[in-house]
Amino acid sequence: QRAWRYDPNLVPIWEQIVPLAQRTERFDELARYAVLAAEDKPRSPDLMLQLAAVVADRGERKRAVALYEAALQLTQDDKLTADRLVTYWEMARLSLLAGDHEKAAKYSHKVQAILEQPEEHGLTKEDVAKLLKDPNKTYLLFAESYLTAGEFADAKANYQKVLAQDEAQWIFQQARILAMQEKYEKANQKLQKYFESKSTAAGPAPYRLLNDIAQKTTADPKVADEQVLTKLVALQKEDPGNTALGYLTAHQLLKAGKTEEAAAIFNEIFALEPSDSGYVGLIQSRTKLKQAEPLLKILAQATDEFETPERFSGSTEAIAKDQELLEQLAALARQQKDAEDPIEHAALAVAWVALQGNQIPLADELFTLALEEKGVKKSTLLQRYGLKMYIQEQYDRAEELLRELLQEKLARDLKEQAYFYLSRTLERAGKTEEALKAAKRGAVATPTAMMRSQIGWILYHAKQYAEAEQEYVRLLKRYEQDKSPAVRETLKDTRMILSNICVSQKKMPEAEEWLEQVLDEFPEDIGAQNDLGYLWADQDKNLEMALSMTQNAVAKEPENYAYRDSLGWTFYRLGRYEEAARELEQASGGENPDSVVLDHLADVYLQMDRQADAVKTWKRALEAMAEGDDPKLRENISQKIKQQEVEKASD
Repeated sequence: QRAWRYDPNLVPIWEQIVPLAQRTERFDELARYAVLAAEDKPRSPDLMLQLAAVVADRGERKRAVALYEAALQLTQDDKLTADRLVTYWEMARLSLLAGDHEKAAKYSHKVQAILEQPEEHGLTKEDVAKLLKDPNKTYLLFAESYLTAGEFADAKANYQKVLAQDEAQWIFQQARILAMQEKYEKANQKLQKYFESKSTAAGPAPYRLLNDIAQKTTADPKVADEQVLTKLVALQKEDPGNTALGYLTAHQLLKAGKTEEAAAIFNEIFALEPSDSGYVGLIQSRTKLKQAEPLLKILAQATDEFETPERFSGSTEAIAKDQELLEQLAALARQQKDAEDPIEHAALAVAWVALQGNQIPLADELFTLALEEKGVKKSTLLQRYGLKMYIQEQYDRAEELLRELLQEKLARDLKEQAYFYLSRTLERAGKTEEALKAAKRGAVATPTAMMRSQIGWILYHAKQYAEAEQEYVRLLKRYEQDKSPAVRETLKDTRMILSNICVSQKKMPEAEEWLEQVLDEFPEDIGAQNDLGYLWADQDKNLEMALSMTQNAVAKEPENYAYRDSLGWTFYRLGRYEEAARELEQASGGENPDSVVLDHLADVYLQMDRQADAVKTWKRALEAMAEGDDPKLRENISQKIKQQEVEKASD
């Protein structure tokens, strides 16, 4: 595997790596390398088709289509079969989902030509039936593919085929096609016919199209918004049972500041058809109107349905910031304990909102009340609230809750999670010895690789690097033969941390070796590629491979500043300073730039004879450093600044 990575021409994957992986039953590795091999040198159409399906399941749609294409090229002279017809259909579907409209249309045409004249292609009606188990689904795929590719006549023909018995939907699809052709007046006429039908089949899409057309045909966006809102309100009054229209209209009214009108519609529509959109609208409108009791009821209802109102955190944020309203809600929640007809889950609902506003004492009080409610799932509440306290860095309270959770009768996965977060909580609170005890107890109670790995993590976090290294190596030896995907991921993370430990100990060959082992098993892991590429660049070695690895990491995650820093530093080592500056400027462009990235950028500026920019950037690096950050780096940067100031003075 490693020899192939250094020189793909030296070790043929098909002949050496794939058979060996198969004999040792390392099937996940086999699949990873087989995909790489197939992309380089396609062989065996059946295998290529299997690999394409594997890649599609991973969500890599364009890559899957490329593998399907390679498979079909290997059998291009073979007789057309029903299976190949299904493959063409899958290629059209994946291309559409991937946004590759040209290919989606291309393969849709191919499938449709065969379906319409199967005998000419050597297929029977039975073969066609294999694909057309759901004819509407197939022809809708064709129609969408053609529409997005701008092939409007074919799109129209296929929509008509599917929607012959659904006049309203057919009218709406005509409106879409006309709008795509920028025939907005005719599109609006079709939309009006759809609205007159009072159909709900197309959901909110027609009303969104109405808005899109208005924005494109009206010079002033505000005027367009007003026109659309007026139209939506009129339509909603004529068709009050249309829930999609009702929710959209209410949200537009809310956006326009017409809160009371919006609230009235939300109330009516939610009673007909509760939905996430309804929860959001009711929470927002009742918050703006400061209707404490109705707001408490909808928050409690959301908590009852989803266990917490957290999925609506974007809407509850305004409550968390409104101290007066939050206190009113808390007072009402307290009253439910003695109420004749209490609002169930009221205390828990307000506790979550208080947490969102970082009002820990209030949240704690209400959470305690929630635990006293009849029929409450105590273990679930303790687990969720304990985790929330951990995330909020309230480690003492998190410890109490997680210890209480462990007193409950728990399923194995919940027990593992409780020990996992208890050990992390204790370590982050500076209680390393207690954390180790909790992790070891967890490893006995739930002997999994993930739980066992916590012992090493605690030692690593406590900067007991030698002990952490020993523990992680023991973990690897214990689980190395376990081929389950979850364990392999844990061991991959273990090797990544071992590399970091070795870097901190200045053991660079060992640090590289751990990353090499990750890439042996996971050849496309961009985290390992980035880290190894950076280590090589920092040591001024293997620079071309380092460049390839860091470029790949940035291509996969362009927003990751650490990956851009690695790429920029590699360009610097290669003497490609303009490219280095471009990457490092982008990496340091956020609100809180990293001091190491700024140090690298200053080094690049210095090589570009931009001394003033270098000094300015080094000063930014010092400002970016928190108290206690790497003292050696701080001293190094300070010395660089002094040196430039001395040189400037001597000039």
